[in-house]
Amino acid sequence: MQWNFTTQWRMPLDFSVKVGYAGSRGVHHIFRVKDANMVLPALTSAGYLWPAPRGSGTRLNPSVGSINATFWNGDSSYNAFVLQVRKQIRRGLQVGGSYTWGKSLDTSSGSAEGDEYSNAISSPLWFDTRLNRGQSDYDITHSLKITYSWLLPSPRLDGPVSLEAALLGRRSVRSFSDVPLTVEEIGQLLWAAQGVTDDAGHRTAPSAGAMYPLELDVVTADGFARYVPDGHRLAWRGDADLRASLSEVAQGQAAILEAPLVIVISGVPERTAARYGERAERYVAMEAGHAAQNALLESVSLGLGAVVVGAFDDEAVRRLLALADGEEPLYLVPIGHPR
Repeated sequence: MQWNFTTQWRMPLDFSVKVGYAGSRGVHHIFRVKDANMVLPALTSAGYLWPAPRGSGTRLNPSVGSINATFWNGDSSYNAFVLQVRKQIRRGLQVGGSYTWGKSLDTSSGSAEGDEYSNAISSPLWFDTRLNRGQSDYDITHSLKITYSWLLPSPRLDGPVSLEAALLGRRSVRSFSDVPLTVEEIGQLLWAAQGVTDDAGHRTAPSAGAMYPLELDVVTADGFARYVPDGHRLAWRGDADLRASLSEVAQGQAAILEAPLVIVISGVPERTAARYGERAERYVAMEAGHAAQNALLESVSLGLGAVVVGAFDDEAVRRLLALADGEEPLYLVPIGHPR
């Protein structure tokens, strides 16, 4: 379960201030131990005490060795305070800063192993999860970000091409002219893939549990930026043209080098795993397909061509785009005017 509250003020001199609170509560998380076949302690007024002398107790099943066990009794909570300040410099361009103070608590942070992270408790005690409750292994108390972003034009909500015509006309296009895309076209493509469609924050592509694990980066001759669905804007991340490098790590595919725009779709499985556990990887991959198809159909509507690319070196793409820990590149989508 997730909840949040925000309030925003418009200030003089084109400033805006937003203050918010976000929280979540998770139950029935996966909890794994490598060996549940142990001697159980007795709960006393002094706490848990094991039989003495050491080695005198009896395992739960003395006839076997170790027993790998999986339980669904883990839980978590998250609370955060968010402060955001933005300043509009000129039309479309914004500079902003945000500070987040948060605390994440759980009984087990791993999904594959009980001590999955290097800072995790080794062999967590499964018989009383309260003994393991504490700050999450990935807890970050303070987070400060400074960004500048470009507000994209509002997306159009109707067009000259019907859905059926777009489906009929969709083909994989791998050869593009050098005509750059307009900011309106780029904004329309990004909105089609991951745009917000109502006040509740729902997006154009379905997401399991509305966890929205996808991140979209755009790569052009002018640099690369991160699409921010909230506010329909681009957060600029660098001025290097990465298309040649992306082509190189994608087996030299020329479409990536020629296209004036490459959308990189990445996923953060941890967001979905918080609710769906082991099935998160599957759900995130499915969602990437939904978003990519939306972008392909929008390309047809705009008179553009596109192709999806899945053959690339994951780690190399991650380094080129400086993706955060936990972000996994899933798709490269070159888009442009067909040659």
